[in-house]
Amino acid sequence: MFSNLRISLESFRSYKSLNMEFPFGVVCLHGKNGIGKTNLLEALSLLSPGRGMRKVASNSVFQNNSANTPWRAQIEFITDSGPLRIMTTANAASNRREIYLNDVLLKKHSDIADLMSLNWITPTMDKLFSEGKTARRRFFDRITFSIFPKYADHIISYEKAMRERQYLLAENRYSSSSWCDCLESLMAENAIAIAEYRMRAISLIESEIRNCVNGFPKATFSLTGEFENLIKENFCQKAKESFIEMLKTSRSTDSGKSGAKAGIHKTLFSVTHENGQEASLCSTGEQKAILVSIILAVTIVSKKMEKDAITMLLIDEVAAHLDDDKRERLFDELISMKISVWLTGTDAGIFSSMLGRAHVVDLEKVL
Repeated sequence: MFSNLRISLESFRSYKSLNMEFPFGVVCLHGKNGIGKTNLLEALSLLSPGRGMRKVASNSVFQNNSANTPWRAQIEFITDSGPLRIMTTANAASNRREIYLNDVLLKKHSDIADLMSLNWITPTMDKLFSEGKTARRRFFDRITFSIFPKYADHIISYEKAMRERQYLLAENRYSSSSWCDCLESLMAENAIAIAEYRMRAISLIESEIRNCVNGFPKATFSLTGEFENLIKENFCQKAKESFIEMLKTSRSTDSGKSGAKAGIHKTLFSVTHENGQEASLCSTGEQKAILVSIILAVTIVSKKMEKDAITMLLIDEVAAHLDDDKRERLFDELISMKISVWLTGTDAGIFSSMLGRAHVVDLEKVL
């Protein structure tokens, strides 16, 4: 069981130093623009694998005029069995980001996902469904990873094999290359695993949207692409063989590209509103409601999958494109989930219904 948690920042964006303690549960941060609300949430997002909710390099988060001072972000959970610390910083020599668990450096960032599931919603995601296919696929990869941490290993292995294959193709060393055969087989093996994880994630998320997420659109998902067609038409082994053959026949064509012309990396991820309309054609408000519905469902699934893990959800500018009714329904859902939730907003009034139910903080008064 968790009681309180402590946040510690050093030389991080607008924060020269910050040490604060909060109760475990829903925390609502409000204050004027520029006070540091989003920066605090970004610091928390960097405690998970990847580049955080702003998708930036580790050398861009230094506190103003403190480029020579190492930045650091840490959260410490106070539990019945003692403190649990997760800290991230940039290695002084390589500038690569590192994650520590109880002061021990993790060999892989993805290892932290077995301990903590962390998702977020930011204003820049409000038009996710209207953006390019790559942004939607990366979003889907991230939420799949939050449910199945091992998913990342297959993505990394697939992309590494594809890069090495591309090197051989560019060097025209593929016509009789057994190494190219091995790389294509490795791509196919990982593609099968990736597809299976994606389909399982869709099934779990859609189930929670139907049964557990109230007051938001009952969206459905679809994954389309040549590889998905192979999976639908064949058993996994047959699909693997067909994909390997597809890669072999496209070697000459792929040699002039930056990657394979077909594969799991080309999958199209789309979402449909319960009224049958594609999410990309919905109003901005409905797109935001669909996004909220998906992230709530993902968070519920993650909590059920890893009952002993920490589940966190960050929502920056929670009022953006949500009407009063949707916002209050969201607040009710978040309170009932009994997880660590961080919300931000400029106007204190949007959190009036949370007084007594959550920890509401005027950030300007405590900094």
